Amino acid sequence: MTTSSLLAGILAVLLVAIPATRVFAEQTNLVREVQFDETPVRTNRSLSHLATGPTTADTVAVDPPHAHVADTEAQPPRPVAVPGGIDPAPSAGTFGRMAALTSTTMTLPPRGDLRVPVVTGRQRVSVAQAGPPAPEQQASVDCAALVEDLFIDLKEVVRAGCMPSEKQIAKLLDNPVGNFVALPVQIDAVQIRIPQTGDTEWLYKFQFTPTFPISLGPSDWNLINRVVFPIYSAPLNKGFGDLIGLAPDAILSSPSFSSALADPYDRTTGFGDMVYVGLLAPKQSIKIDATGGMLIWGVGPTMMFPTASEAVLGTGKFSLGPAAVAGYLGPEWTFGLFPQHWWSVGGNPQRAAVSVTNLQYFLYYAPPWDPKAQWRIGMSPNITINWSARGDKVTVPVGLGIGRMFSIGLLPVRVDVEAEYAVIHPDDKAGSRWDVRLYLTPVLPTFLF
Repeated sequence: MTTSSLLAGILAVLLVAIPATRVFAEQTNLVREVQFDETPVRTNRSLSHLATGPTTADTVAVDPPHAHVADTEAQPPRPVAVPGGIDPAPSAGTFGRMAALTSTTMTLPPRGDLRVPVVTGRQRVSVAQAGPPAPEQQASVDCAALVEDLFIDLKEVVRAGCMPSEKQIAKLLDNPVGNFVALPVQIDAVQIRIPQTGDTEWLYKFQFTPTFPISLGPSDWNLINRVVFPIYSAPLNKGFGDLIGLAPDAILSSPSFSSALADPYDRTTGFGDMVYVGLLAPKQSIKIDATGGMLIWGVGPTMMFPTASEAVLGTGKFSLGPAAVAGYLGPEWTFGLFPQHWWSVGGNPQRAAVSVTNLQYFLYYAPPWDPKAQWRIGMSPNITINWSARGDKVTVPVGLGIGRMFSIGLLPVRVDVEAEYAVIHPDDKAGSRWDVRLYLTPVLPTFLF
C-alpha cells in the first residue's frame, strides 16, 4: 500500500467520525445551573449538593451549550431527561420529565472554561440534619425520661427501645407484688433456747421460695405466686414423734412435751411442710405525687401442706387461711406488712390443731450516697403467734441488715445479710432467740422475655 492511499483512507475515516462526534457533543455537553435561593452556581455535568436547610427547594435550569462561532445555523430543540421536567420551574425531588434544549449545534467546551462551584459561605448539611431526627436520636431522648420513673412498668421501657436503669430494677426488687420472677434462697441459723433444761441449740433452715406472677388475661390484675420449699436441720430427736413439730418460724408442741424432755436432742434433718401463697394484686399501683412513691397491696389465700419427711419437722396437718400484703415504696424508704394465718382443716388427727399467725414486717432505707440505689439498710423479721399454745404464745424479733444488688449480665441478683433477736419470746417452752439470716435472690424481670 502506497503512502498516498494510506492517507486517503485516514481522511475517509475522519470524514465519517467528525459528524458522529458533533452529535455526541450535542447530547452530552450540558452546562447546568443549580439555584438554592441564592446566586446561581454554574457547574458541568453535576448538581451541587449544597443546601441552606433541610426544606430548601432546588430549581434546575439548563443553559445553552458553548458553540463555535461558525455554528450559527438553528437546530430543532432536542429533549433530554433531567431532574425536574419540562416545567420552567421544576420541582425538587422528581425525575424522568423532559426538558427541551434551544441551542445550535453543540461542542465540548475548552478545558479552561470548566468551572468549579463556589462554596465559600455556604452551609454544608449532613444527612442527619437534612431530614427528621434519626430513630436512635429520638429514642435516646425518650429513654432519658423513661429511666427516671422508678415505678413505671419496665416492659414499657423495653418497648420504647430503652434499657431499664439499675435504680429501676433495684426498686422493682423492693416490691413484694412486683412483676418479676424471683428465685430467692434463704438460709437461717436460729438459736433455740430450751428453758426446761437450760440448753441452747441451733436450728438450721434452708428455704427456696420461687415467686412468679401470672397475668389474669386482659384484666388489670396479676396473681403473685409464692411457693416455699423448706429443709430443716433441727435439734429435735425424731423419736419424740408427734409431741413436737415445726411451723414457719415457730415451734409447736403438745401439752405433754415439757415432761418428755429428759435427754439431749439428736439432730434431725429433712424436708418440712410446703407453703403456697397466692396474692391478687393490681398491675398499676397507687402513685403518691407528693412523695414520689407509691402504695402496693395484694390479698389472697395461703395453704400449708403436710409434706414433712419426719413428724418433728412439720405439723402433720393440712392448713389454710388468708394472706395479704400492703406497703409503701418511696425513693428512699420502703416499709410494709405481710401477714399470713393458718388453721388446720385436715391431716393426722393425733397431732395438735394448728392456729398460727406469721406477720412479716419490712423496713428498708436506700442511702442517698448510692445514686443507683443498689444498697439497702433495714430488716424483715417474722412475728409469730401460736394461738393453740398454752402459756406464752408470741415471738417478736427485731433486727438490722444490709443488702446490695449486683448484676450478672442482664440478671439482677440481690444479696442480704441480717441479724435478729427475739425481744419477746416464750419463757415456758422452746423458742428462738438469735437468728442470723442470709438472702440470695436472683431475679428474672419479665421485661427480659
